[in-house]
Amino acid sequence: MYSFNNPLIILIILCFHALIFSSFAQPPPPPNEPSMDNRFEFTNVGSFNQYAVRGGYGSTYRELGMIWPDFVMSICFYNTTPNAYTLALGVTPQYWVWAANPTDPVQDGAKLILRGDGNLVLVDVDDRLVWQTNTSNSGVAGILTPINDQYGNMILYDGNKNPVWQSFDHPTDTLFANQFLRATSPKRLVSRASSLGGFYSLVMMPNRVSLYYKSANSSKPIVYYTLFKTNKTLATLQFIAYNQFKPSFNQQFTDGTQDRYEIGDLSPPPDYNFHILSSFVRLENDGNLIVYIFQTDDEDQGWYPGYTVFPQKDISFWTQQLDSCMLPEKCGNFGVCENGSCVACPTPKGLVPWLEGKCEPPKVGACSLGKLVKYYKVVGVEHYSSKYNKGEGAMPISLCQSKCSLDCKCVGYFYHLENSRCWIAHDLMTLTKSNNAKHFGFIKTSF
Repeated sequence: MYSFNNPLIILIILCFHALIFSSFAQPPPPPNEPSMDNRFEFTNVGSFNQYAVRGGYGSTYRELGMIWPDFVMSICFYNTTPNAYTLALGVTPQYWVWAANPTDPVQDGAKLILRGDGNLVLVDVDDRLVWQTNTSNSGVAGILTPINDQYGNMILYDGNKNPVWQSFDHPTDTLFANQFLRATSPKRLVSRASSLGGFYSLVMMPNRVSLYYKSANSSKPIVYYTLFKTNKTLATLQFIAYNQFKPSFNQQFTDGTQDRYEIGDLSPPPDYNFHILSSFVRLENDGNLIVYIFQTDDEDQGWYPGYTVFPQKDISFWTQQLDSCMLPEKCGNFGVCENGSCVACPTPKGLVPWLEGKCEPPKVGACSLGKLVKYYKVVGVEHYSSKYNKGEGAMPISLCQSKCSLDCKCVGYFYHLENSRCWIAHDLMTLTKSNNAKHFGFIKTSF
C-alpha cells in the first residue's frame, strides 16, 4: 500500500486534480470573441462613445466596432434611459436611421451575433431572443453597407454578393434616397415614441400617403396631414433625389405608370455645398417630417435639415406654407397655436396666455352617464383631427354634444357651423387658431 506521506505521490495527486478542475473552470472568451459556432459576437459592454449625438434623441451610445468605409456608418447600442438599449444604425455625425428593436430594449450585456448558419440575432443578457433576420441556412456569406446608390442600407449577402436580407426592406422611421415603401410590405414609417407616449406614422395607402398620430387615449391612429392623393392605385413609393434641390417621392402605380411628388424645394445659400444623394427623410418623434442632406464643406461637414414639412424657426433657414401648429403635440397636452407658436390656453373664463407645462385640460370626474355634462366654448379653433378627417354629419350641434356626453372617453367635441360636421375628441392637445369664427370647440369640464 502506498503512503500518502510520500511527497512525490502528493505532487502527482495535486497535478491530477488541477488538470481535472481546469477542464471545468476555463475563463470565458473575451466579450467580442465569437464561439466556434458563431461568425462574430458583439457584446453591449464598455464605455460610451465620447462624441455627441446631434440627432439621437439625447442618447448615449456604444459603437460595436463595425464601422464601414470612411466612417460614415456604424452599428451601435444606444439608450435614452439607463440599461434600456436599442440596436441601431447610425450615420456620422450620429443620427439614428434604423433600429432592430425600437419597442423592445435590451440591457447591458446583450449580444449581437452572426451565427454560423447565417442568422443575425440580438439576444438579451438573459439569453432571450429579441430580434433576428430569419436567414438561417440561406447562404449568408457576410455583412456590409454600401456607399453608392444604396447608402444607408445594411445587407447580409450570399457568395455572389446578392442580398439575402437588407435593412432597406425593414424601415423604422427613416427612408434613404432610393429606398422604397411598397403596397405589400413595408408600407409605413413609425416614429420613436414621443415624450407624451404617442406614436406617429407615415402610411402608404392605395391612393394616398398620410401622416397619422396615435395617442395614448385614442383607439386608432388619426390623420393629421395628407402629403398627396391620387386617383390611381399605388404600388411603390420611392424616396429620390430628383435633382440637387428637389427631394421627392417617386410614385409607381399598379398600371405601370409613375408620377413624382416633390416634398419641397431646398434653397440653401450659394456658399453651401450639399451632397443630395446622401440624403434621407425621417419621421421625427414629434410628428415632423424632415429631409436631411449632407453638407460636404470640411469645416461644417455633417447632416443638416434641408426641408421641414412643419417648420420651426430654429430648425431651418427656409420658409414653407405649413407651420408646426399642424403637429398634434406642439402645445403639449393643451393649447391654442398660431403661426408656429403656442399663444393661448383655453379656460372656462376665456383665453389666457399659454405657458409651457402650465396649460392642462380640465380634470373630468368619474364617468356617470346619468349626470348633466358641462362644457365651455372656444371660438375659431380647429382640432388636429378635423383638418383631414370628414367627421360625422351633417347633424345638429345638440346631437354632436350628446355623442360626447355619452362617451366616457370623450374630452371635447368640435363643430363646423357652416356644414354641421361633428368631431369627437379623445384627447385635446394642440388647437389651431382658425380665421373662421363658425368653427367651435367645446371642452368637457365635468360629468
